[in-house]
Amino acid sequence: MKLLELTRSYYPSVGGLEKHVLERGRIYDALGITYDIITTTFSTEKRDNEIDVNHVRRLRQFTPYNITPTLPLYLSDEYDCISVNHLGRFYSDYAIHHYRNRRQKIFITPYFAYHTNRLQFLKKAVEKYWFPKLIENVDALIVFSNYEKNFWSDAYSVNGNKIFVIPPYIKIGKNELQSISETATENYFFYLGRAGGNKRTDLLLQAFSSLKNIDTHLLMTIRPEDVAPDLLPIVVKDKRIRLLGYVDEVEKMKLMAGAEALIFPTTWESFGYVACEASELNKPLLCSDIPVLRELLDPSGVLFFQNDVKHLAEAINEFSCYSSKKKNEMGIANNRNLAKYSFEAACTKYRAMFASIMSP
Repeated sequence: MKLLELTRSYYPSVGGLEKHVLERGRIYDALGITYDIITTTFSTEKRDNEIDVNHVRRLRQFTPYNITPTLPLYLSDEYDCISVNHLGRFYSDYAIHHYRNRRQKIFITPYFAYHTNRLQFLKKAVEKYWFPKLIENVDALIVFSNYEKNFWSDAYSVNGNKIFVIPPYIKIGKNELQSISETATENYFFYLGRAGGNKRTDLLLQAFSSLKNIDTHLLMTIRPEDVAPDLLPIVVKDKRIRLLGYVDEVEKMKLMAGAEALIFPTTWESFGYVACEASELNKPLLCSDIPVLRELLDPSGVLFFQNDVKHLAEAINEFSCYSSKKKNEMGIANNRNLAKYSFEAACTKYRAMFASIMSP
């Protein structure tokens, strides 16, 4: 079988989407599937040039909606299966339209619908009138949770047999870090990720800076320019807060290893890779109380909070009063929870999905 993967972005751009597409390629390899990747020139501000990026063709995009005029030149009939990431973008929608009613099988990984409120009126119209037409022309949807499956079933009346719940896999191995980061010499909470969009970094900064009785520090992988102008002077003045910007993979894991806990404020996630990365290192989690994280994480390892300053500040205060034993038990529970997301389990589910859509 030969497969074409279409995605908005890919390494060296760093993010959850890029990580998922990279690791799905390893599943294709294990299943004996030959594949190519077409991506756009979109990139996040975070880049890791050490990641191997074979099988990739980058097409120049125009506008934030990933309009790639040269895409039709690369939609060859040689492929047996088409994998599309996201809906409501030129590269994805054009490919679905191009391959509809042809021999190729199409599956999409939508990561829910649109993720921000920008141009909300236009997006709502696209979701209401255009998404159903696209979904009619695909053979399967891959989602990461039952919560997302219910979203597509309820909002678009998609047949449940057409939706496959296949979470990303998590590599679980022995953690053999020889040292923690030299960046921090104090006790600290850690925020890993970007700013903007669904990430509530300003909420975290507001909540943490309001706690004058906490001597634990806060380290975040965002930049000063990612902080709201009215909040930045408060953050700069608070010597407990350090904005690190992008850190490479080795430094990231060292920072995680030394942290008291990961704090993960967010309004939505399709999966939440950073919570799993912390779980690999037996770290407790402080997370926004959203349905996807409730489903995917073990509640005995997580302190959930509502997305407002009061509740987040209370959660940080509560966690700070926990005993070392309780914090350790939380980390162990999180690590144990990762057994659900094995490479072998993911391969089995993809194999079943391909068997379903490729059968005559």
